Amino acid sequence: MKKVLSVLLSIALVLTMAAGISITASAKSSNGFKYETKGKSASITGYTGSDTFVVIPEKIGDYKVNSIGDFAFQNNKKIVNVVIPNGVNYIGHWTFGNCSKLKTISIPKSVNDKQDCPINACAFAGCTALKDVYYGGTKAQWKGVVDFAVYALGNNDPLTKVKAHYNAPTFTSLKKVTKGKKSFKATWNKKSSVAGYQIQYSTSKSFTKKTSKKKTVKGAKKTSVTVKKLKGNKKYYVRIRTYKTVSGTKYYSAWSTSKTVTTKK
Repeated sequence: MKKVLSVLLSIALVLTMAAGISITASAKSSNGFKYETKGKSASITGYTGSDTFVVIPEKIGDYKVNSIGDFAFQNNKKIVNVVIPNGVNYIGHWTFGNCSKLKTISIPKSVNDKQDCPINACAFAGCTALKDVYYGGTKAQWKGVVDFAVYALGNNDPLTKVKAHYNAPTFTSLKKVTKGKKSFKATWNKKSSVAGYQIQYSTSKSFTKKTSKKKTVKGAKKTSVTVKKLKGNKKYYVRIRTYKTVSGTKYYSAWSTSKTVTTKK
């Protein structure tokens, strides 16, 4: 019954948009994120920033983000990558609708089929470029989530066409990359729930296979590594991802946005 009601609401919302009626809600704002609060929780209701790589915060002030509301990123033509934090358990109607450049999204295992509607119908409608989903839960949990999410659009829903990466560990990002003599030092945000980190560096912005190398750093407590024996006075692009091992298989998070560094001679 709840699934049917959700689909009917999605249809109503589509008709509302087609009629040109704007649905808005007053909201607070922090670093480009509009949000509303209830108790100790916050719901993201909009985004006014200009980043193409958007990392939604786990907390805004004293409020823990637990949902991404209806229409929050709808019609955003800039975002390419989105990271949803642990603790979020709901993604609303048309949340990323018509985000035509969105390619990769990371979704935590807190979005799972134990919820009534973890990803609501049409949440990714019109996301024609979406290729990869990094999901923190299992393959079975993802199937439960997708079965509900695609109820309205069926095989036309972008979530039926993506490559899903299961058991994805918590995402991290680079804090800074500092230059050294034919070397650089990468520093990142520590994540306690991972087994380690992998640094990738390249002389190409596209990280082509021919121009790229990787360095693995074991241990969740590690926060930096120095990469040596590089070319002097050379520009490098650097990014990071986390990894963990489950039943002998290594699983990776999505790559972070890259930073650049030019080595010393």
